[in-house]
Amino acid sequence: MCKCCIVKCFPEQRTLLKCCCFNLTYYKIFVLQTIFTVGFHFFDIGSDIAVLVDLNQKKSEYFSLCLMIILLPVIANFIRSLGYGRGRSCSCFFYLIKHTFLYVILQGSFFYYTFENLRQGKKTQPFVETRMHESLLESAPESLFQLFIILKDATTHTYNQLAIYYLSITLSIFSLIMSLVSYEIFLYNDIRRSIFIRNPIRTINYSIPFDIAEKPIKGNSRYIILLTFYRLTEVLSRVGL
Repeated sequence: MCKCCIVKCFPEQRTLLKCCCFNLTYYKIFVLQTIFTVGFHFFDIGSDIAVLVDLNQKKSEYFSLCLMIILLPVIANFIRSLGYGRGRSCSCFFYLIKHTFLYVILQGSFFYYTFENLRQGKKTQPFVETRMHESLLESAPESLFQLFIILKDATTHTYNQLAIYYLSITLSIFSLIMSLVSYEIFLYNDIRRSIFIRNPIRTINYSIPFDIAEKPIKGNSRYIILLTFYRLTEVLSRVGL
């Protein structure tokens, strides 16, 4: 085997795998994780819209309630954006309309937070909070509502309709779990970082006993897998599945 085909694991501090000209760095893994999260986010919204279209075609009385649940994150983002423009004059009315259309309705703020994630090479607070708000305001109530519709009118649905509903419920549950895990990791690491800022002497004074609680949680650790399974069983038990 030639030297260029030799596979090396952890050859450098920031590299996970190296083979010939291909270097699998931790940043590339983070980029793939971010792209997967963004794709999963919009795929979840798309499945909910598919359910909404099905309810509209059947002239269901649940159409309005389903539409309101889907629009809850949009309404919440709009209310939050109003606080950013507090104190502006009436001449900024058109700016508010443009801001609402681009950043709230078209999810422009979410794309901007995603770009900041990739630029900084780590998850930022606005990105994590946006995902958390979307999961709590839309994914969680939408999954429960769709499960209620299936249990109530299961005999009137075709196989394809049930498949759409079950797919939407599954995506909503996993979106909620991913948001909970991501927010918990970010919150823990942020608190740990603030502790080090208040006590910088711990970084140079090695006589202070080591505390495992001060160690940051890494995204590729086994703890993340255990935490994900824990949140999965917790959410499923609360939903009643």
